[in-house]
Amino acid sequence: MTRNRIFYLLFLLGCVIFSAAYRSRISAVLLIAAIIYPLLALILTAVSLLTVSAGFTENRMVYRKNEQFELPLTIRNNFIFPYAPAELDCLIPDNDTGLFLHKQVYISVAPLKCMRIFVPCMHRYRGSYMAQILKLTVYDPLKIIRLSRKTNSAMQLVILPRRIPLDELGFIFGGEQGQLPEQRRGGDKEDLSHVREYMDGDIVQLIHWKLTAKLDEMMVKQYDTTGDRRSVLLCNFEHKGVTASTMIRQSDAVVEAAIAVAMSAANAGVKLLADMGATSEIISEINDSHSFERFYELMSVLPFGTPVPDTDMMQFPELIRSYSITDTSALFIITPTVDERIFAAAEDAAARVSGAVVLIYVNCSGKTELPVRDENSRFIFAETVAESDSSLSAASEQILSEFLRIN
Repeated sequence: MTRNRIFYLLFLLGCVIFSAAYRSRISAVLLIAAIIYPLLALILTAVSLLTVSAGFTENRMVYRKNEQFELPLTIRNNFIFPYAPAELDCLIPDNDTGLFLHKQVYISVAPLKCMRIFVPCMHRYRGSYMAQILKLTVYDPLKIIRLSRKTNSAMQLVILPRRIPLDELGFIFGGEQGQLPEQRRGGDKEDLSHVREYMDGDIVQLIHWKLTAKLDEMMVKQYDTTGDRRSVLLCNFEHKGVTASTMIRQSDAVVEAAIAVAMSAANAGVKLLADMGATSEIISEINDSHSFERFYELMSVLPFGTPVPDTDMMQFPELIRSYSITDTSALFIITPTVDERIFAAAEDAAARVSGAVVLIYVNCSGKTELPVRDENSRFIFAETVAESDSSLSAASEQILSEFLRIN
């Protein structure tokens, strides 16, 4: 922009010298045109700024984490004067870094036209965000005049977390998927509790064929022997002495681990009570595919959590003890931080709960020093690495191996 203005001033100076040297009608006309152009360009640019509008094509869009997508933008020019380019100052996900950044998007605006462009984007973290067009800027053809105005165009952008299937955990929950096929077929008609929708992994012998034909949707029999079992999932969203970026990574890792565990419980046909801890005050009950989908949607937009000052005592160990109930079939604990208090709470829970107690540590900092764990500990411990595609699957195999060894 500055360079263009310098060039134009040099051109104007050349016109003055040319007009003074030759004193012809052509040189005079050229000089007058060079003097008048900035004023005419200012007027046309001001009118164009009032007649050009930009916004998002949709009010809300949903994409998956780490998925490359194209964000649709619409720009309309109601003036007869073409402008190229118009500049949009946007706050949108960057395709390279996967974070929300200020980006300048340029587009040629044809006269009396509405145009649509697609900006490549990608985001690394799940959650609900607002993509915005903050400012619209137009230039004259020589780019010596620049006028801008603020815009209030915004769109909700929901980034969904990953779904990582952990079918091995069905044995730990003790539900339908945690039994052998002959055990699942062992229920009598009087043991039938209710009928639910078919889920991946259900065996054919459990399908309620008459109801399936009537509803035109696969339905499965649910027996009392598994329907009364109940598991608990506890998530730690307390962040102590961490930066904002680390807090986001920790929350993401906890959410994806929680979704994987909840999906395993739903597939196993076991009721699951999920408590997100004192900082979120969210408790969900998952007992079928519909309730799991609601849980998944809730976790997708769950806030990142609340920082806890270093002087405060963390409340998560007390939450673990409050759910250490005898008839719980399985207790899963997911936390991005571990210390002696959390280990002691897990050990106490293992002494009370009739089923397995599993502590999953999602390591987001690369920390390798962990509290000393007694060799005779009765709870199962597994460590995962945040943002790793295979870490959760490897942890589930470790959990199953430890569960089979103990039992």
